Amino acid sequence: MKTASHLVDEILEAIWIARENDQSLISELVVDCPHDVDDLNVPQCLTELESEGFVRISGENVSLTEPGEDRARNIIRDRKSVV
Repeated sequence: MKTASHLVDEILEAIWIARENDQSLISELVVDCPHDVDDLNVPQCLTELESEGFVRISGENVSLTEPGEDRARNIIRDRKSVV
């Protein structure tokens, strides 16, 4: 079972990747999330991430805040160093 922290990392990584593909719609993020988040309500998680200051939601768009950007960058770096 995945921890809440792991699921947060999955979502932040997905937002990072979506941004690289010029995607910012929440619906695109839900469909294109690269990892197994079947046990996660992505829109609810995004709302929680926004309240924690990691993302900004504007209508149907989601973007990383500076703290979210920093955490996502570290996640991406960690995954690349494992490969």
